[in-house]
Amino acid sequence: MSELTEWLEAELPSAAPENDQRLVVFPRLVYLQIKYCRKLKSAPSHFPCLKELEIGEVESELPLASICGINLISVTKLQIELIDGLTCLPDWLFLKNQNLSKLEITDCRNLTHLVPCLEGGGTALRNLEIRKCPELRELPDDLHTLSALEKLAIYGCSKLKTIPYPHETHNDDVDEQLLLGLSCLRRLSIEHCDELTNLPIELCVESLESLTLSGLMNLRMNMGTLIGYCMQKMPRLSELMIVDVPTTNNPWEIVGSFSPCNLIDLSISCDEYSVSVVDAILKATTKSLYGLALHGTERSRELPGQLQHLTALSRLRLYDFGEMEELPDWVIGNNNNDNNNLSSSMHMLSLYGCKKLRYLPSKEAMLRLITLNISDCPMLDIKGGDSDYGSEWPQISHIPRVYVDGNQIPTHAQ
Repeated sequence: MSELTEWLEAELPSAAPENDQRLVVFPRLVYLQIKYCRKLKSAPSHFPCLKELEIGEVESELPLASICGINLISVTKLQIELIDGLTCLPDWLFLKNQNLSKLEITDCRNLTHLVPCLEGGGTALRNLEIRKCPELRELPDDLHTLSALEKLAIYGCSKLKTIPYPHETHNDDVDEQLLLGLSCLRRLSIEHCDELTNLPIELCVESLESLTLSGLMNLRMNMGTLIGYCMQKMPRLSELMIVDVPTTNNPWEIVGSFSPCNLIDLSISCDEYSVSVVDAILKATTKSLYGLALHGTERSRELPGQLQHLTALSRLRLYDFGEMEELPDWVIGNNNNDNNNLSSSMHMLSLYGCKKLRYLPSKEAMLRLITLNISDCPMLDIKGGDSDYGSEWPQISHIPRVYVDGNQIPTHAQ
């Protein structure tokens, strides 16, 4: 309804009895969606049973403020998208809706903060996602009180500089204690927040199963310390992604060794400043790691040596190893090596942006591969035309699915 400007509140008939103060138009409505009504500037304010609200593609924040007014106390799920006029949520949203379990905010380009505080939301909110809000500058100071929170995702909030996690001081001395909270957090994802400098290590709680940190180039903390903390304090961690965080001239220091853990999927930066930490992780996940993505740089040549000992690895992706010219057999596995079981588990290999790569592993090493992805590797001589095969073709002709720069090419296996 591109021209709709007003959705009027129902009014009482002039002859209504004095004791009937409100006309309930939607006494049982539990789900409401408003989308693509860009000119809408008003909406009713009384939905006594509303549980789920989705509102998006509306320029003014007034419809949201009206619906989520002081009368709304029943909402459990709120999705907000593309409301340009929204600068903050209604102050009473969490105080009134103490059963609100899911809040998603996406593409609100003028949102500067959520609410002054989250009072009332700590016992119910399980999912908080904030995406593509470039003016968001702060999060509530009592974020740590969300004791039921299971998923926290922050993406593309370029002006967010810090994530609050206060401490409690008991006396005038330097005697501080961490405030308990976020004890149920299972998934934490913070990505592409360009100005974020501070990440409290206390967010990495024991219950965490998935941690993603990506595109945080101004983060001021040592990733080796953080990863060591995660590997030792988070026994349930199965997915870890740490990519595009500071490494250059700031080596990821690691103290001691990691105990064996159950990490299943790992995506991590791997250059001369972080390779020792990557090796330590691979050594601790020899029997559990199933998927691995290594992100190099234009100067990266060598792969971590522990890669050859991963016995459960099924998917390997290599990004931007700019100086690597040859991919050795031990990366994929070698049937003639009794100490290497990779050949029985590796099914997918992906190579992206390896500009100088010329030589692939032998056909024997890649016998069990099912899928091979190659993109932006211009020096690999695979297939020159409809019937011209390059020098590396014999190594891959048996693989059922081969993709070069996004296009599948026919192989003998087909």
